[in-house]
Parts: sequence; structure tokens; C-alpha cells
Amino acid sequence: IFGVDTTRVYATGYSNGADISLSLACVRSDKIAAVASVSGLLDRHTAENSNPLTVGVLSIHGTNDFSRPYEYGLDGYYFTIDELNTYWSSINGFSGQPQKETYDVAGLSVEYLKYGKMIEHYKVNGGDHIWLDITRDGYNTNQKIWNFLSRFDINGLR
Repeated sequence: IFGVDTTRVYATGYSNGADISLSLACVRSDKIAAVASVSGLLDRHTAENSNPLTVGVLSIHGTNDFSRPYEYGLDGYYFTIDELNTYWSSINGFSGQPQKETYDVAGLSVEYLKYGKMIEHYKVNGGDHIWLDITRDGYNTNQKIWNFLSRFDINGLR
């Protein structure tokens, strides 16, 4: 492949694709600069059996997602969203409390959580297992994902 900047490789996905993106961040963090997950979870086996380098992680998840439950993962096989954020925060050297902002989109409350400079999460209260709308300040979900990913290269923040 010609013309690919191998220092700026990203993965993103929805549902199973989001699960794969999060797994890639664990097992190929030497090649992946950042990932974005919409309605996805990270399986414990992958997380516990890999030693990832620092990587940017953006997750967007609804609290009413019955396919990938927010609060209890999938019967303990997957991390909960809180465990996911704690896992990546630890890998990226962040141990404090996240910054938090709340806003409304399409009748739903969205909590934006920022864990240092490398980890961001959008909790969509009442959101289902869909490509969630987190539009704010004129930026839709796709634009927010690109704005996040494009801040990183394989060495971290650009």
C-alpha cells in the first residue's frame, strides 16, 4: 500500500466492530494510534492477556443498550463501561476523577467524561444499541470521532 501514514492508523466501529476496535487497541497498540467505539465492549480475556501500550480511546455508549449492557457487560465476559474507562485510564497513566459535562441531544441527557488527554467517553442516558447521536457545538457523532482520532499518532498526542 502506497501513501499510508503508518503512524496514524485508527480503528472504529459499531457493536461487534466496536468490540474489535477495542481488542485491536489491546493486541496491536504497536500499530494502532487510537480507537473509537460506538455501542461496543472489551472482552476480559483479551484485556487480561495483553500488555497494551498507550493508545487514545473514545467510547460512546447508551445506558439502555441491551445487546452490550452498560452496567454489567455480558455476564462478566465483557468489561462494564466503567471498567473499560478505568482499564484504559490506568494504561494511559490517569488515576484521577474525570472531567464531566452534561448536555441534552434529541431528548436524551449526554454525560461527556474526559479522563486526562487520552480517554473520552460519552454516556447517553436512555440510549439504545444504535449509532448514537452526540451532536454538540455543530459537530455530529462522526465528526467528533474524527476530531478525536486525528489528534493522535503512534507516539500519542500529536
